[in-house]
Amino acid sequence: MKAKIIILSLLIFFGSNLLYSQIIKDYGVKIGLTSSNIYVRNLKPIVDGNSTYYVNYPSGQLISPTISLWAKLIENKIIDLEIETSYILKGMSEAQTVHMSTNPDGPFIEEKYDFSLTLKYIQINLNSQIKYDVEKIKLYGIVGPAVSYLLVNENFLMDKNKRKKIILGYNLGLGIDFSNLIDKNVFIEIKYNGDFTSFYSENADVWNKVLVFSIGTKF
Repeated sequence: MKAKIIILSLLIFFGSNLLYSQIIKDYGVKIGLTSSNIYVRNLKPIVDGNSTYYVNYPSGQLISPTISLWAKLIENKIIDLEIETSYILKGMSEAQTVHMSTNPDGPFIEEKYDFSLTLKYIQINLNSQIKYDVEKIKLYGIVGPAVSYLLVNENFLMDKNKRKKIILGYNLGLGIDFSNLIDKNVFIEIKYNGDFTSFYSENADVWNKVLVFSIGTKF
């Protein structure tokens, strides 16, 4: 039994090193912030008996931390191909004032409530990085597909059967690599992360839209 464990460990060790040397050119980590919001399409009225009404979806920026692990699969002078796995929060947050009273004639008391929606995703991005050097600074454009898997949602009343666990999307952005300027493996990126489909559909189609600001390094 011990011999099998040793052999298996050696196979995993040498196999992972061979895979790394053949496929992965560089790897590292990114940390940053997201600024996210939602937008609504195809809003439909809700009919309840003789009453018809619309749901008012709050809309405000949700600022959240994010972290990613990345690896370069292709690397040359013109274009790189990067795979990136991110833990990312999407949604919205908006403070609203509600006037409340036990008496219809008043007095009224103002109460502030934070209406928020937090969607926690694991997201896999396949980013093409088109490079352009400006003296010692490396600029690169970012474009590529993304797949998001919903882990959990918080503080939002919605039918679980009508939310979508897997969302296909895309990234568009710009990066700046400072490694030739400061002799450190440091870069910054800004990306817009959009979706091809809504994440929730009932009386309306609700979509995510996210800006991602990050700073990264390679190991």
